[in-house]
Amino acid sequence: WTELKGTLSHAQEPEEYAELILQGFRRLKDRWGITPDTLEVILEPDNTDHWRGRQIGEGAVAALRRLADEGFAPRLVLPSTANARRAVPYFDEAVQVPGVADHLFSLSYHRYDGPKASRALAQIKARAAAFGIPAEMLEYTKGGDADLAEDLIRADAAGWQLYSMAGLLDA
Repeated sequence: WTELKGTLSHAQEPEEYAELILQGFRRLKDRWGITPDTLEVILEPDNTDHWRGRQIGEGAVAALRRLADEGFAPRLVLPSTANARRAVPYFDEAVQVPGVADHLFSLSYHRYDGPKASRALAQIKARAAAFGIPAEMLEYTKGGDADLAEDLIRADAAGWQLYSMAGLLDA
């Protein structure tokens, strides 16, 4: 959605996505001794042309299969939509792909739909609870204490992240 957007996307090629993820996991382990325990399948799929719930699920299953062949067993963080109101529809599509629901870690969302995000929190909480996983609000650059409180109370969020540990933001 920006002039910097490239053309590379593995949304329609789950095996290529899986190969990319496997190489990333290998590099983390071989170079730094890190073995990831979670996989966030795609960041803000609703800001892409082709990543939707089904593609998230297919990419996840392909990646999990390749990772398991090499001894990795991450759990899934998904769907990480930019808009909270899209989280449950994307999540529901992803878990319809056989094998996804068995590896869930959390139902993740961002709050870039501003005040409208509040409308989705009860549904996010209910869907996460139905799968026995926590909800997590993992990015909102303009978030404040009121947003944090609302996510903790209304979505029962177990994780909450403003944006980054350090960095410059436009005022």
